[in-house]
Amino acid sequence: MAISEIVRELPDGVDHRQAEEVLRAIGLSYGLKPENLRLDDPLSSLEAIDSWALGKGQEALAKWLKTNGIDSLQNAPETIGDLMISVLPLKRVSRFSS
Repeated sequence: MAISEIVRELPDGVDHRQAEEVLRAIGLSYGLKPENLRLDDPLSSLEAIDSWALGKGQEALAKWLKTNGIDSLQNAPETIGDLMISVLPLKRVSRFSS
């Protein structure tokens, strides 16, 4: 599945370009093709894969997040989608139409 199709499943208001960038970063961090990731994939599965690489994926993702201004998360995300939503700013949508 194309990355653009995967991020289209995120809630309305999420910036899809930024979401694609986060999904690519997750894939690269864990040595996986981002096209193979799904929003409902548990992060525990990535961590299990990463245990063979001695945590290098978690370290790489943490470094990427920090480089992009995210030092910590308020809640521990359970899935890739949860992680993406927790790190992505939502577009401001006006409740008033012109």
